[in-house]
Amino acid sequence: MDYFKNKLNDEELRQINKEVALFNQDYSLNAPGCLKDEIFELLEKVGTLIFYPIKEESLWGIYICKNEKNYFVLNSSIELEKQVFAAAHELAHSLDIAKVRFEFITSDLMTEYTSHENFGDVLARADIIANRFAAEILVGSKKLIEKFEEIPGYYPLEVKAVLLSDVFLVPYKTIVKRFIEINIVKEQSEIKRLLTIDEQEIKLIADRYECCRRNTIKTSEIRLGGYSNKALTLFENELSTFQDLEEKLKLVGKTPADYGIVDTEFDIYDFLSRASVQTVAEDDKDYE
Repeated sequence: MDYFKNKLNDEELRQINKEVALFNQDYSLNAPGCLKDEIFELLEKVGTLIFYPIKEESLWGIYICKNEKNYFVLNSSIELEKQVFAAAHELAHSLDIAKVRFEFITSDLMTEYTSHENFGDVLARADIIANRFAAEILVGSKKLIEKFEEIPGYYPLEVKAVLLSDVFLVPYKTIVKRFIEINIVKEQSEIKRLLTIDEQEIKLIADRYECCRRNTIKTSEIRLGGYSNKALTLFENELSTFQDLEEKLKLVGKTPADYGIVDTEFDIYDFLSRASVQTVAEDDKDYE
């Protein structure tokens, strides 16, 4: 099994590392190479970030570039570690190194970093670059080596990988792939063994060492890039009706009452209609 079939060339790697360095500098990242869920804050700085619980768990996210604006959609029904990696992958697609206009980000596109099967065989070059960018910005080589050396040397590599997936808040196999990329693991037989360890064994290791609890959380969060605030602002400025606001807030599972807003609108047409019905009823009663 050839895990280096789609290996990036030196120029591509140089460009990826340059972009990561620029982000570290421009956005004053607190922990370069150990970003965790701060990646979400980074996406909010370069575009609109949306979280929504999509039932199809093989769909990790969606990237859209419209009118030169970036929109990032993350499926909050998947594990947090997958949301984190998908976010970094999407970020790469907003850059020239892996630019696309639209993409459904599925588990298949994460093959290199989450699975041992079809190791990148079907991936477009932009997705291979996006995956490597995600790995570099979330699990920087220097930080990975530093954290790796802090773990007792007698621990098996799979245990070290699980512990490090907790440190970096990324999937176990992301860490293993980084082991390969920075030559911590070189032997093909050992690479294959590490990548074929199943999820149950990974979970048992995590349970034993009491780690990775955040990794497997499914947040089911609904966040629509300031959508609620925009809907409320339109209403407050009398640019939409109470009914419009009510319909808009349904999308995020809220009601106007959740924000202290009650229906005080006076509908003249509704009033006249009701008055007409009541008048007829009263006239009939008087006649009797």
